[in-house]
Amino acid sequence: MPLNAFKSMLSGETPIADLRAGLIGEGAMIPGADGPVPLVYADYVASGRALRQVEDFISEQVLPYYANSHTEASYCGGYMTRLREQARGEIARVTKASKDCAVIFTGSGATAGLNRLVALLGVNDA
Repeated sequence: MPLNAFKSMLSGETPIADLRAGLIGEGAMIPGADGPVPLVYADYVASGRALRQVEDFISEQVLPYYANSHTEASYCGGYMTRLREQARGEIARVTKASKDCAVIFTGSGATAGLNRLVALLGVNDA
């Protein structure tokens, strides 16, 4: 599966340096009071910066086959279903989730995930 190829790409001798080299926008300049200054990105809580490795994987291994992942009626639907399930398994593995845990994709990042948890716990009005 494509996710295995992506994982192997990150298992070289210098994965952190390799990822840093793939940071899109590194060295970007923005307007400052006395002229251009280097961009310092400091909001990794809600969203990180784009990585060339991820963008390449998406454009080469996901988008050509992108389809509804809730069907096996077509090659593309089956491909996306398998890719989604492989991603779910990988997330469970790296977070050391037990068999009693569930990996739930919310579709809208951390905020949607937290809102989903709040709703599941029934503490919406707390």
